[in-house]
Amino acid sequence: MEAGPLQPEFDDFALRRFLRARKHNILKAKQMFLEQLEWRKTAHVDTVLTDFHFHERDEFAKWYPEAFYGVDREGRPIYLQQPGKIDTDQLWKFTTLERCIRYHISQQERYWRIIAPCASIACGRRHEQSLVLIDMEGVGISTLTGEVRKIMAQIMQIDQDYFPELMFK
Repeated sequence: MEAGPLQPEFDDFALRRFLRARKHNILKAKQMFLEQLEWRKTAHVDTVLTDFHFHERDEFAKWYPEAFYGVDREGRPIYLQQPGKIDTDQLWKFTTLERCIRYHISQQERYWRIIAPCASIACGRRHEQSLVLIDMEGVGISTLTGEVRKIMAQIMQIDQDYFPELMFK
């Protein structure tokens, strides 16, 4: 695959993530990588940063608080999420589950193509992974409704299957 301005470049570092995800089993890593390439085609992932416009971003942030906030001591980007404050009743008033998932895919692409490389340049060493902080304040049986679990499960599955090994801790 030849990389262009909108197409990702799968260098040795990117390919190594798939090996780590499959405990260095080359055949399983190859299968995972090829499945990811096919998913990227069918889901139109390579153009998500230019084709997808999440105009509801500001309202989304009120009801699904998550974002990148600086870097840790090693220069890794820090991602913070507050699942106890996710309110799907409010989300579904102005967006859909499909758009939320598409937005997450665009965020993962933005991380992999822009945020991680910029953080690497800034600290002088390559960082592919981010430090993930999950603020559990307010998390309980009443806040983790079926809808919240549904959106989080889909997001986690996408991350595991198609964006492996991007989380440091």
